[in-house]
Amino acid sequence: RQFLATAALVPLSPAIAPAFAEDVPQFIKTARANTELLEKCDLPRDYVRSYLQYRSIIQTSFDYLQFKVKPLLKNPETWPQVVGSFSSESGNAGQGGGGTYFDRNIVNPFRIIGLAAPPDVEGLREAEREYDNSIHRIGKMISGRGGDSPVEVTKADVKMVMDEYANGEKVLNKWVAILNDSLPVVELQAPGSSYKRSERAYVFQEKRRRE
Repeated sequence: RQFLATAALVPLSPAIAPAFAEDVPQFIKTARANTELLEKCDLPRDYVRSYLQYRSIIQTSFDYLQFKVKPLLKNPETWPQVVGSFSSESGNAGQGGGGTYFDRNIVNPFRIIGLAAPPDVEGLREAEREYDNSIHRIGKMISGRGGDSPVEVTKADVKMVMDEYANGEKVLNKWVAILNDSLPVVELQAPGSSYKRSERAYVFQEKRRRE
């Protein structure tokens, strides 16, 4: 695809939000440059607008998966601390009611962006549906189990949960790869072993959000 703005990629490194105050000036400069490139490219307007609207929400949700959900799922004693995010009653998202945290902050944004994608950008809707199924399977696996629950949780049960989490992680990486390949900028990072986002920054931002 030829872009009207430029053929060069302008990465927003390492994320959608700066780590601390000293990073803000460069972050703003880079973010503005990226937004300008997106607004001038020859992609469908609805696709660009949807991406700009949801990029921060999606990236922050990836932080939540990487730094909180994944560690808590490894130990059944801590499943009750995260199971709320898998239920429709969850208020953890801070985005209002309706659906689970993952519905509101990942699946629905994926769906909106996928529906607005140009015909030659293939695979976004398929990956969205795959992740939706994966995350709901995890919710069923851990619901009413772990912590003080009398229901026994075996090592095999934990392995099943983590295998499904790994499967979902692969799907997220596929979705992000398709999206980034379609845009004139590379911003979103999918969670995984090579995740470069700062856990320290995530904890700091979460603490400020709760204050």
